[in-house]
Amino acid sequence: MQNTHSTDISIVAAFKKGSEQAFTELFHNYSSWLYGEALFYCQDKDDAKDLVQEVFANLWEKRASIDASKDIRKFLFISLRNAYINRVHKDKAAQNYVNYQLRQTNEHISPPELPGDKNNEELANKVRKAVEAIKGNAARSAIEMYYLDGESYENIALKTGQPVQSLRNAVARGLSILRKKSKFR
Repeated sequence: MQNTHSTDISIVAAFKKGSEQAFTELFHNYSSWLYGEALFYCQDKDDAKDLVQEVFANLWEKRASIDASKDIRKFLFISLRNAYINRVHKDKAAQNYVNYQLRQTNEHISPPELPGDKNNEELANKVRKAVEAIKGNAARSAIEMYYLDGESYENIALKTGQPVQSLRNAVARGLSILRKKSKFR
């Protein structure tokens, strides 16, 4: 273990000076481990790959400020965590908008509440189509029951026989899919 840390110190020292070979070595040594950690956070392979790329891109940009005597694994892990948190905060506004639109869908669907407003009808259609595009039946039906029918997680659990936390997870997965596919961000 001590040899790895001392080897890392020399690699990081070379990296700080701008060595692309040292950067490549750091990437090869830690990208798989970091990918596993990222996958734990975001539960999506593509998002995990993006986070790892973001961490290493930031590492390259901030190489001059890295302390070569410190454990690079800790630095990478903290960078990953911060990148994930930043992404969650960034996506929060989009998620809130999608959640709002899903809650309002029932209102947008009924003609009396949409007297000739074409934009609202188009938005309601987009939301309906986005929900229909969710491939996982559990996620789609949980979202429909929770947002479109206004059911509580507890009522949905009673109807479907699924645990409440499983339903919450299914809704979260479905919302993640909606965020990726939505055109109303």
